[in-house]
Amino acid sequence: MRRNTRDVAALLAVLALAAGCAGPNGFPTDPFGVTGTASTTTGTISGQVTASGAAFTGASVAIVNGPSTSTDAGGRYSFTGLTSGSYRVSILLPVGYTLAVGDSATVTATVARGQSTVVNWRLQPPTGGTGTGTTGTGTGTGTGG
Repeated sequence: MRRNTRDVAALLAVLALAAGCAGPNGFPTDPFGVTGTASTTTGTISGQVTASGAAFTGASVAIVNGPSTSTDAGGRYSFTGLTSGSYRVSILLPVGYTLAVGDSATVTATVARGQSTVVNWRLQPPTGGTGTGTTGTGTGTGTGG
């Protein structure tokens, strides 16, 4: 009787293990062994572009050799549906703007399944230039009454 109990316990353990390994070659059918509801298999790269702390509308952001987009009224952008891996994300600097110290125009972002990777940029607005010029002089006549 004792042997039968061990055999039944071993059989139940094998059946429980097999239930989670229904895919080809005994591997789980869900990616990375996730069970239950449908799992997300893609990720997102998103972020915000600001200039002097305020949202910057219309900045061009692109995945190198991939899609591009522009920032919305809140300075935000997003690339969705990206498979896991590394992506080079780049901003096209608007005329006259520079990047804040420490920021780089092209950044490598790693996307993980079901995760959002954030890449933000801080722009420095154009500064007034220096130059020389002439001031005009003129004469005029007026009438008073």
